[in-house]
Amino acid sequence: AVSILKRMAGLSSFHDVIIEVDGSQLRAPGIVLAAASPVLRAMLDSSMQEAQSKTVAMQDVTLAAAQAWVHYITTGDLEVEGAALAEVATLADKYDMPELLEIALSKMAVTLTSD
Repeated sequence: AVSILKRMAGLSSFHDVIIEVDGSQLRAPGIVLAAASPVLRAMLDSSMQEAQSKTVAMQDVTLAAAQAWVHYITTGDLEVEGAALAEVATLADKYDMPELLEIALSKMAVTLTSD
C-alpha cells in the first residue's frame, strides 16, 4: 500500500487540492487528504469555502512543516526534524491524525534522549 501511495504522490496532475502556506502553494490529491484526516474530509466534502475552492489555507506553520505533513500524507514517510517536527505534531493534532501525532512525538522523544 505504501508503494501505491508513493506512486500517487508523483502523479501531480491528479493533485486537485491546493494547500496555501507561507506565501507558497502545495498540491495534493483531495481523496488522500480526506482519507488521512476527518477534519480535512469535513472541510473538503461540505459547503465550506475549502470545498468550493479546493484550497486549504494554513496559518501559523512554516513551509517546511507543511511540506513534511503533505509528504507524510501522500507517501507514509515522515522526513522532518528540529522545529518543523514539533509543527508537524501540532498539525497532526489539529487535523485529528493520531497515527502521525504518535510518530512525530516518538521522533521528538528520540531526539531529546539522544541529545
